[in-house]
Amino acid sequence: MQICKNLLEDAVRTRAFPGAVLVAGDENGIFLEETAGRLSLDPDSPEVQPDTIYDVASLTNRVLSDSGNLQIRETRPKVHDAVMLALSAAGVKK
Repeated sequence: MQICKNLLEDAVRTRAFPGAVLVAGDENGIFLEETAGRLSLDPDSPEVQPDTIYDVASLTNRVLSDSGNLQIRETRPKVHDAVMLALSAAGVKK
């Protein structure tokens, strides 16, 4: 799982974003949890913690309706498979 930590730290170092939380799981629970960086670009800002919450709506500028949520739930296996394939290709083993 070190590759995921390295990717996050590289992105923070190149200022792609100030900090991030990466969590991956399946029906058996969480199998990957990594953090990197700080809450802002200010070097004195607090470090990102595993329980740091981000306002995803501000990133996507979308509001999902109930039907949108239902559609996401129905396509979950496809999303899950794509994420697992990407993690596998990156050398991450569960």
